[in-house]
Amino acid sequence: MAVIPVTTTVNISQTFSVNVQVQAGAQQVDGASAYLDFNPTYLQVISLSPGTTLPIILQNSYNNATGRIDFAAGNLTPPHPDGTFTLVTITFAAQAPTSGTPLAFNSIPPRKSDATFGGASVLNHTEDGMAVIANDAILYGSVILQGRPTPPNPRWATNLTVSLTEPGEGLPRYSFTLTTDDRGHFTLRGIQPGTYEVRVKNSHTLQNKVTVTLVGGNNAVDFGALREGDANNDNFVTLLDFSILASTFGKCQDTAGYDDRADFNEDQCVSLLDFSLLASNFGQAGQTRSQAQRLAELELEIGSVLLVIDPPVATVTPGQVFTLTVQVQAGTQQVDGAQASLDFSPAFVRVQRLTAGTALPLILLNQFNNTAGTIDHAAGALADFPSGTFVLVQIQFEALAETAGTPLAFHFGLPRDSDVAFGGVSVLGGTSNGAIVVQSPTATPTPTPTPTLTPTAMPGFHIYLPLIMKGWLIWVPDTPTPTPTPFDYYWEPNDTFEQATMITPTMNSTYIGVISTATDVDFYQFGVTAASAQVYISLNHLPLDYDLYLYDGTRTLIDYSINGGLANEYITRTLTSGLYYIKISSASGGYDYRPYTLQVTLVPPPSPAALLTPPRAMPGGGNRKDGA
Repeated sequence: MAVIPVTTTVNISQTFSVNVQVQAGAQQVDGASAYLDFNPTYLQVISLSPGTTLPIILQNSYNNATGRIDFAAGNLTPPHPDGTFTLVTITFAAQAPTSGTPLAFNSIPPRKSDATFGGASVLNHTEDGMAVIANDAILYGSVILQGRPTPPNPRWATNLTVSLTEPGEGLPRYSFTLTTDDRGHFTLRGIQPGTYEVRVKNSHTLQNKVTVTLVGGNNAVDFGALREGDANNDNFVTLLDFSILASTFGKCQDTAGYDDRADFNEDQCVSLLDFSLLASNFGQAGQTRSQAQRLAELELEIGSVLLVIDPPVATVTPGQVFTLTVQVQAGTQQVDGAQASLDFSPAFVRVQRLTAGTALPLILLNQFNNTAGTIDHAAGALADFPSGTFVLVQIQFEALAETAGTPLAFHFGLPRDSDVAFGGVSVLGGTSNGAIVVQSPTATPTPTPTPTLTPTAMPGFHIYLPLIMKGWLIWVPDTPTPTPTPFDYYWEPNDTFEQATMITPTMNSTYIGVISTATDVDFYQFGVTAASAQVYISLNHLPLDYDLYLYDGTRTLIDYSINGGLANEYITRTLTSGLYYIKISSASGGYDYRPYTLQVTLVPPPSPAALLTPPRAMPGGGNRKDGA
């Protein structure tokens, strides 16, 4: 007679069952008794379930205070059983952790475990059992799935990735890939008790995070609603996700072109229900995702479509209401979605109205914030995809205060990421920012020229400085056809003060550069002719950790920004007349073929000085030690 299994490993608070098995071989048996002892500190009996082989139950009791189980059964009439059969099934609840607690047969009358036939004992020996009880935490999790029928329903059974990270640690201690049940429930076992940041995500939902303290035994955690719409699984619901949906809209499983990444409600068709889920979460980000993580995972995307502000410079008077247009210049490239996220200074202008264009009829986002100085508009199409040049959105402003120039600048960085997409892929090639000059009507007018192609040191070539290109610098020879040339290798060599590239910064002038070798550094030089001028320098779209330095004409370091990782670098400083140098270098010797973007604005301080606003909202100086 034996306890099967011999050893059972469970967790605290877990229930488990063992069988008392009669192993008789060819020997017939007409009765059997199992008197078992256990430690009630560690185990408590939940139930005894008699087997069916010996149908006459003679004794069936347990005592959780003394730790005893008494069970006996028999058979009166032939045929009498032989072989192996279950006498009784015992269900326990684990009470406390232990490296092993026995479940032992008693052999002392009157509680003598035995097997009989024809009035004689036929028992050879008994084999005790053992329960090992761990102090692990068990996590019983639940999620709410958007767009599903009322549970229980098979569509609630979905795949999840779950990770548990100790606070302050970068890598998860535990990672699980699992499938929920038909109610959105799941169970994780074998977790050491402690405090964890638990992250839960489906491949097309945003990630949820809950910080919990797990104790030994059972822990119930509700992770809330997993927001749908993240078709490309980057933890943001953006234009690219809409573009994936548009490319497979109206398709069902087993149909050519069906893409289950956009089947957010998992009904095996991509329909308006899926579009509704994406639209309801558009522009949102999953929890615990950093922009640095996102940028580190992205390869540079190079497209041909431009987002531009038209007109590029607006000169208005205080109180004047005026309109600027965001244009998509796509050429022959079809477009199924576009987003313009713009930053402006609310000290000088405020938005009155956003009017969507008609080329992309599905409005995903249409909002502005005159306190924060932000505009976000996104739209798409599910059919009849436009190309050529078309209006994305018209912005009606009111001028508030005088300024020599305040930018209307495209914002990059999820979830406020300006982009143009088709077929789930970014086709954005670049953006051209705008500027707004607010002048008093009584002032002597000073014409503000429309940005033009500015000559470089290369004979016969020009560079259009306000145009930010994703991976390209546009060289325009003295012929009507533009020729794109990758990156800015023609700047090189500019690795020393003596080789510094001369630039002429004005409003939001943009330069594209590459740190192409482990020893490469880039120097730029510019002059200040006014007695005093304000310089705003930003280094962004970084492929690696680059640093930004500013030197005066004696080549003395006067300012720098050395933020870590892929964080943008900024320098804001008042300069006197003279020559200045900008240096860009890798923080750790790394290099990359992908370019950085250097933006430099140099303007004289207006009167009053407080009217001037930097070209973008800059945190100012990074980690600086110059006291500026």
